[in-house]
Amino acid sequence: MRKILQLALAAALAVPAVTMAGDEVAPNTGALTLSGGVDIPTQYVFRGGVVQDEGFIAQPWGTLTLKAYDKDDIAVSPYVGVWESLQSSKTSSQPGSATGTSTVFETDYYGGVDVRIHDFTVGVVYTFYTYPGGGFSEVQELGLKLGYNDSKLMKDHGVPFTLNPYVAWYIETDDSSGGGEQQYFELGLNPSYAIADTP
Repeated sequence: MRKILQLALAAALAVPAVTMAGDEVAPNTGALTLSGGVDIPTQYVFRGGVVQDEGFIAQPWGTLTLKAYDKDDIAVSPYVGVWESLQSSKTSSQPGSATGTSTVFETDYYGGVDVRIHDFTVGVVYTFYTYPGGGFSEVQELGLKLGYNDSKLMKDHGVPFTLNPYVAWYIETDDSSGGGEQQYFELGLNPSYAIADTP
């Protein structure tokens, strides 16, 4: 799974720019989007558990998304990506876990698809968690998520912000630690507020 995601990401990034007559670059249709960033948290907390709370932590990530279909209030967007946690200190904050010795504590590879129908989005994602520093054993997981974009509803009722509620369920399909496959369930909100006269 890891090799497939790595090859897919590399192939997409290697696609040459399309040119038109006269060597003019074709307009960007927005069908392919590369997003990324680096988070600098004071603590690495994963699903309520503190993984690391000492030293410097940097978590770079990148996601490549394809707008495969977008018509009549229906959109299909497959994606692949990678996420890492770079840490200056060994990890030993979780009971029973080994201490990692590498700067690259964790590297996660993921691939999935989001299907939006009107204001609802159903997502499926498969994640392969790896730990190059030896802190944990490899884990593979299937995630399901249902989200609701309430921006139209809020606007119709004169509310100046959105809540965007969602429900998610994650199921481990393989856990090399031998502790058995676990499951995680989450209810959440992604609130937002648009400042007037800004894009």
